Amino acid sequence: SEDESTAQSEYDNFMNESKEDKAVKEMDIDTYTGEQERNARKLHDAENELADEQAELDTALGYYEELKVECVKQPISYEERVAQRKEEVESLRQALQVLGGDSNILDSQGA
Repeated sequence: SEDESTAQSEYDNFMNESKEDKAVKEMDIDTYTGEQERNARKLHDAENELADEQAELDTALGYYEELKVECVKQPISYEERVAQRKEEVESLRQALQVLGGDSNILDSQGA
């Protein structure tokens, strides 16, 4: 009958569309799975590179801290500066006496 043939035709069309849709979706799954695997590898590589760079940075910062103690001038307290100046003045007096000069010159200049 005509109803049966129409129904069969609709069914056949539906099945063909479903097969095509399924094939497209399976291709999408394959594509997305491949992308996911590539992205997972990229992430793993980036994490390894980050760990290596962090270790290198930590080493450099440790070395910097060692150098900072030796190379960066640390603030000197007022008392230490006064003591250094007294030592400098006393050294200058001794040098002046060795050279045969008058150590009172330093006193008269307000040192």
